Amino acid sequence: MLRGEVEQTPAASRLMSTYDIGPVIGRGGFSVVRAARDKKTGKDMAIKIIPKAPHARKPAELRRLRDEIRVLAALRHPNILPLVCVYETPSDLLLVMDRARGGELFDRIVSRGSFNEADAAVVMRGVLAALAHLHAHGVMHRDVKVRTSCRKKLSLCPRGYISGEREKQTAF
Repeated sequence: MLRGEVEQTPAASRLMSTYDIGPVIGRGGFSVVRAARDKKTGKDMAIKIIPKAPHARKPAELRRLRDEIRVLAALRHPNILPLVCVYETPSDLLLVMDRARGGELFDRIVSRGSFNEADAAVVMRGVLAALAHLHAHGVMHRDVKVRTSCRKKLSLCPRGYISGEREKQTAF
């Protein structure tokens, strides 16, 4: 369901009773992200919709995706966008996250033309602090690039990582 629609199920009803769902604000190869607002607090959020169909052919792959989401939910660091909660419908995993403001780091670099050393150091300090936190918890991010970073926060999204009982690290 890469159109980013939320099907009507009990889990989706709970999600929609908690959040006002807004327009699509991002698309990836395996997910759609919609804007949302917490009805109680008014806080801006993002809901990543991950269709389960690509993973359904291999139950182990869907289990691995769920395991990776559990790892992501446990990580707390000022430079990592937090996963607030997860809803599951028969066809999708719905990840509610804080909404990153300011856009992608890549777009910021392009709009400025370049970064001076001091500005680049501030950004890199944040990204490296996030990576150090991941590594301290046995998690490895395999796709760090300016397109996956939001200013100083490292945005993590579960897709295409590896984890397994034989491995000591989970890779993001």
